[in-house]
Amino acid sequence: MDYSAYSVLSSEQKERIRAFVGFCNARDHLYNEIYLGSEFKAYPEMKVFYLAQEGSEIVGFLMVYADDRESAEISACVLSSRRREGIFSALFQQAGMELKKYHYSKVLLKTEKAFEDQQAFLSHYPVSFSHSEFLMVFDASGCRPCAPKEGFSLRLAWEADLPALVSISSRAFQNPPEVSETYTRQTFAGKNTLLFAALFQEKPVGCVSVEQSGNGNYLFGLCIDPEVQHQGFGRCMLSQVLEQLRASDDREITLGVDRENLAALPLYQSCGFKERTETQYYEMSL
Repeated sequence: MDYSAYSVLSSEQKERIRAFVGFCNARDHLYNEIYLGSEFKAYPEMKVFYLAQEGSEIVGFLMVYADDRESAEISACVLSSRRREGIFSALFQQAGMELKKYHYSKVLLKTEKAFEDQQAFLSHYPVSFSHSEFLMVFDASGCRPCAPKEGFSLRLAWEADLPALVSISSRAFQNPPEVSETYTRQTFAGKNTLLFAALFQEKPVGCVSVEQSGNGNYLFGLCIDPEVQHQGFGRCMLSQVLEQLRASDDREITLGVDRENLAALPLYQSCGFKERTETQYYEMSL
């Protein structure tokens, strides 16, 4: 068995890993799509992609998502015919050693609730349940039209918008300004990401990002300035970004939302999103 670790993946590696994850999903009846970008890492040089291969065949893959300096998320796939051989344990051990170099003390293990081996897998680790989120997929048949709002518009962000969008994102998500700065600027500059600015009377009031490197369009970072929330801007923004994406791209549109986010769930449902699967997060100390 050959194990390798990378801080950045080549285009060829991404394609091979996407095919591997897709094969595993089909066998397990899951929808796990692992993010393969490295733009949002808190430590650019840290190795976050871990492969287990026999010859040219991938048999296991683990990815560390570490956009802050305190905790990291772990996503992984192991070929169903090669499970219970210690492949995940070996990958996780390598990732844990790398995380400790950067002073991480805890991780979140991600697993779909529908994964039939979930509890058997988790029983090997001292984890506690943290939270869960729904992966939602857009279905046009369930979309209710949004009435136009005078003075509201949505367009791709300009560089001059970025300071305002960083401020809005930081306050809306209660993130440190440096985290919002990284996300906003990397999304704006990324070749596989789009950053939209929501404007009211030509002033930025919100933003939404789109990740396009996978099998579809994944929406993230949807936020409205806390000072103007509850005025219908969120629904207008989401409706208009859906309209613009559908006009130029026929791939499916998805987003993730925390199960406990009672404000966002009805909004997404009213715009045509339906629950596809539930991802659960389990916390563990390193």
